[in-house]
Amino acid sequence: MSSTPNNHFVIRARDLPNSRRKEFLEAHMTYIGPLIARGDLVTVALLLPEGAQSSEVKDAGDVAVGVIITLRAESVDAVWEVVHNDPFYKSGEVYDRSTVTVEPVYIVLKN
Repeated sequence: MSSTPNNHFVIRARDLPNSRRKEFLEAHMTYIGPLIARGDLVTVALLLPEGAQSSEVKDAGDVAVGVIITLRAESVDAVWEVVHNDPFYKSGEVYDRSTVTVEPVYIVLKN
């Protein structure tokens, strides 16, 4: 990916029921480090179990059931490349691969 992509995409993934998220977290953070440094990783929101309130969660990583990510990239193919190489996806132990989607979005409001 170039350092100045103009397109935005949302990645949505549900975790496997017995996700090993914590086990792969360090490798995942190392992998996404360059995306953060370039500013290509726009937002990350962990999905919480139904009925959970974010104000009551002490460590979202302990209760996360998935993720929604906004990523800047040149193309949808570039986003899928990022997804497929992420340890959370690649390991087959965190994301339920059958639930992963990538969609183009237009950012209307950004704080």
